[in-house]
Amino acid sequence: MNQLCTRTYTLGLITFLVITGAACQDRAAGHHAAATQANAALQSLVDSTDLGSLVALPRMTAAERTRLADQVKRFYKNENYQLIWIDGDRPSNRYRQLVKVLDAADDHGLPPDLYKVPIEVPEGTKVRVPAETAPKLDVQATAAFFRYFMHLTAGRLDPHALESQWTLKPEKPELVAALTSAVEHDNLNEAMDKLTPASPEYAELQKALVRYRGIAAKGGWPTVTSPKDLPTLRHRLAMEGDLDASHEKDASSAHDATLADAVKRFQERHRIKPDGTVNPETLKAMNVPVESKIRTIELNLERWRWMPDTMPARYIMVDVPDYRFDAIENGKSVLDMRVVVGAPDKKTPIFADEMTTVIFSPYWNVPPDIAKNETAPRAAKDPGYLARNNMEVVDASGQPVDPSSVDWSHPGALRIRQRPGGENALGGVKFIFPNNFNVYLHDTNAGKLFDRIERGLSHGCVRVEEPGKLAHYVLRDFPEWTPEAIAEAMQSGKERGVKLKTPIPVYIVYMTAWVHEGGVRFLKDIYGHDAEQAAQLWPQQS
Repeated sequence: MNQLCTRTYTLGLITFLVITGAACQDRAAGHHAAATQANAALQSLVDSTDLGSLVALPRMTAAERTRLADQVKRFYKNENYQLIWIDGDRPSNRYRQLVKVLDAADDHGLPPDLYKVPIEVPEGTKVRVPAETAPKLDVQATAAFFRYFMHLTAGRLDPHALESQWTLKPEKPELVAALTSAVEHDNLNEAMDKLTPASPEYAELQKALVRYRGIAAKGGWPTVTSPKDLPTLRHRLAMEGDLDASHEKDASSAHDATLADAVKRFQERHRIKPDGTVNPETLKAMNVPVESKIRTIELNLERWRWMPDTMPARYIMVDVPDYRFDAIENGKSVLDMRVVVGAPDKKTPIFADEMTTVIFSPYWNVPPDIAKNETAPRAAKDPGYLARNNMEVVDASGQPVDPSSVDWSHPGALRIRQRPGGENALGGVKFIFPNNFNVYLHDTNAGKLFDRIERGLSHGCVRVEEPGKLAHYVLRDFPEWTPEAIAEAMQSGKERGVKLKTPIPVYIVYMTAWVHEGGVRFLKDIYGHDAEQAAQLWPQQS
């Protein structure tokens, strides 16, 4: 009896396993057939002429749509036309990771509506994706990925298209390769982290954006109608951190030293003469709406996206609106000084290059536009003008020409230059980083200009306050160039060039908001670049 039961059980188990195995094979075959069908539908979609319209997202230009369609096509070809965001009939974990990142686009000052994903996946919910729509949804999610990270890594705007004298070239990582690798190694979050701007300045501005949005969410700050309204003044200064919160409720009715110091901090952050008095200029700056400052921070986050993701270990930066020079090493300023930059009608261009040479006691080769519009007309009217200003006329080979023999209405290939010396416009030294604009850093014979708050006064080059210190800094690899040797060379009256052993990257930038000593410096838009950029980013508000 037991043997019979055992045989019966064994036959039943075998039958069950055969039936079950057959069912599993049928299901596997069904899954495989479904996957094959989905892959075929995806390939047909990607290769169709409608791909451009399928990947179109809000406020997208035709050029951007074409570029995006090309990226999508190349990516799916790499993946053999596999769905990557849809798993069976559900959005995959990878899709949820992407949605979470795109939802936080606003943290970077990027409008989330530009990166709309095809379906929402609220936390803790299950969303079903019909098989017939899965390929389309997968393609649209891929398009959202590429567009977002194109903007995050290189900015929404092309700086050169915005302004011809902005020749910064944003780094554009190969996003197709980045996403392909992320799928292959199943590390999408890590890949997306690597594509996020990593500079400390960018991170500090992001924190400032959060803080100022918090102020806006509470209704912004009050309007200071009069310097005599001390309670409102204290509250206004405390909101941005210029006045310690412990002094906000001071009962004193006097404009005391504590309040004056807070006003000075506010003035310094806004490039206003820091005298501690609430003058009309200071009052006007205090009453700028917080929403305007948020926009300024967003504009400058965009400009940081035009910069290299990883800055060099050593570089020089000149911020034009702040009239400030910084030598940066390992993320910290090791030398800073005031500078004079181009006047609003003679803008200093925004670009990056490498300093290669220091020239002591330089000749000043008068730029053609200055020679034509200023120097030549004066020489024509006043025969002694060139001699009084230690200038000479030279031909194409550099040989001096008698000024009295020149037809100033048609000077031809003749050039005007100023000899080295105390009256030379470049002072005792200039610092060359070859560029198409013929712009460089240099000394000046007009040192009093550095005492001004607003220093947009030059023809486009950048005058530095302490040229001797800068020369010593960039020539630190040359022991023979001591401060004494540099001072002697600057005063020798004989031009001499020194080539740097290692070129130093130089960035001429236009940052109107940046974090310094815990506070945000908001600077005047001296060239109108903020307004131009805002009109491109937010045309509906211009």
